[in-house]
Amino acid sequence: YHYGLNHNPMTSNYFDLAKFFGKPMAVAEMGAISHDVKVFGKNIEATEEDQLKFKKGVLEGADPNDFKFIVNFVAIDYDEAIKQFPKSVREFANAWVHTGFQRASRNNKKALTLWDSYLVLPKR
Repeated sequence: YHYGLNHNPMTSNYFDLAKFFGKPMAVAEMGAISHDVKVFGKNIEATEEDQLKFKKGVLEGADPNDFKFIVNFVAIDYDEAIKQFPKSVREFANAWVHTGFQRASRNNKKALTLWDSYLVLPKR
């Protein structure tokens, strides 16, 4: 899948490249930014609403595309923890610092409610 940034919107043909190969599909390490960040000098704008839209698109695409599984990459934003990372990886780690289902304060984002609503659906 493509990384979920606001410049990478979920579209009706989003999974066409993966479907082209005719192989089973799964999503591992899914992430979508929910807060503005700077990565390698590039400002990336994002909101919790952007994150929700992207994750909703992936989840809605799972059943019709027969995804085998979906894994979310980061559960909780790590605003404070990133300060402990070696300086050489901090800029790179900024790409995922705000991709969690909860803010660093442990308050839930809307995307967690959406995710939880899919977890209770009957398994196939």
